Amino acid sequence: MLPRAKSYWNYIFSDTITTLYLKFIDFFTLSSQTIKAIGRVRNLQHLGLVISRWPSGDFEYKEAHPSCFHSLMVKAQVLKSLHVALVVSLPSKPDLVVARATYPAIAHLEVEVNYVDREEFLAISTALKPGLKLLSLQDSGLKLLSLHDSRETDFQLLLPVYETLRETLQGLAVTRPRPLEPILHLSLPKLRMLVIHWFDSSFDLMTQALFSQSPIKIIAIGCISARVNPENFTLDTFANWPQLKIISFYESSTRLLATIHLPRGL
Repeated sequence: MLPRAKSYWNYIFSDTITTLYLKFIDFFTLSSQTIKAIGRVRNLQHLGLVISRWPSGDFEYKEAHPSCFHSLMVKAQVLKSLHVALVVSLPSKPDLVVARATYPAIAHLEVEVNYVDREEFLAISTALKPGLKLLSLQDSGLKLLSLHDSRETDFQLLLPVYETLRETLQGLAVTRPRPLEPILHLSLPKLRMLVIHWFDSSFDLMTQALFSQSPIKIIAIGCISARVNPENFTLDTFANWPQLKIISFYESSTRLLATIHLPRGL
């Protein structure tokens, strides 16, 4: 882009862009000039960092330089949500204390667990913990090791992330119940909302401590689950959820099909 065109682009869009998705081929990298330009987008509230579904095929996934993600977070101070679907690197543990003080107050973190390294996921969660309210986990069931290799995801590796956010998390969204397995025996004292896109597990798990002892008031379930197994969705299914008030079935994030308000007190 020519310097004059680049300057014109910054002038036109720096006040109007609120959502920005960046797609990378093979690995995550941004120049310092690009990071500064993103920082000048004053109303940028939603940022997505994703890997291309059509990689070059020439390389394995490479580690990103720690300063890249860190610098981006420091510059993008008004962010409210962050979507991570690629390998990133953060500073070493001692520097996470500094990161926590300089990162934006991101309320919603969405992570594709098949792409993000476990240690880096924990580091991101630790750095964003002060403002984080909603955690969304997407998964395909396969952990990508490289462009040509994968294995089944071990969701027990998510336990340190859950333990880090346990006392503060208010909302949790998952593609399917399996990512919840590490914490079925725990209660989340501030959890108010649970979203499950595709219910492919036994409904016996609804009696576990995560559901019966957490103060969940709203559950949203993808409508395809209700269409395939409608007999599983009765009021008895949620009998052990003492504070549940609303059951919603949705087709997409923008299309709500049905909402049931339960006649219960708080």
